Amino acid sequence: MIRFETGDLGEFPPGLEKQIRSEPYRNVTVGACRTREGPGFARYKIALVFF
Repeated sequence: MIRFETGDLGEFPPGLEKQIRSEPYRNVTVGACRTREGPGFARYKIALVFF
């Protein structure tokens, strides 16, 4: 399982793509929700579960 927060859904955190590619996963489930931040700013919590 990998969890992170981001304000830009178009970019992975540094090193995340390398970590994902380094393991022989066959499936992934992704969940996301918006956090409660101040007006005008959006942040998202992302969870990836590999199996």
